[in-house]
Amino acid sequence: MNKEIADYLLISRGFEKELYEYNIQLGLQVTEISKGYYRISCAEFRYSPPTTANLTINVYQWGSAQEKVISKFYHTPAAKEVTFYLNENRINVDDVRLVVRFTDKEGETFKGYYETKQFKDRTSELFEKNKAVIEKWVAENGELID
Repeated sequence: MNKEIADYLLISRGFEKELYEYNIQLGLQVTEISKGYYRISCAEFRYSPPTTANLTINVYQWGSAQEKVISKFYHTPAAKEVTFYLNENRINVDDVRLVVRFTDKEGETFKGYYETKQFKDRTSELFEKNKAVIEKWVAENGELID
């Protein structure tokens, strides 16, 4: 192997390690690709491939404490990501909150959350209604006591 190739390999490995260390700081990211289609990104997926045993994806519909578990997802090793469709997992609602937990082979846990716009809107609407009730009560009865 000539010196140029050896230098190139050394630099590329160093860059790869630096990029991994940067991405690991981001933790686990959950994003919506399109309606009902989501991406989970985590640098640690490179060294600990996600499976149904170490990756838990729970879906909560707004107003319900009952979770639905995503069991069908797709791992793309080169991109260090997992994708899944709600419909493929028999979930046909759009006001959801996703709670994702991944445990790598070392036992470290990564968590990520995502709320759809519809979920956020309904939460905000409830907050505003409660705020109005409290403001009305305060106007009629005076300040609240701690």
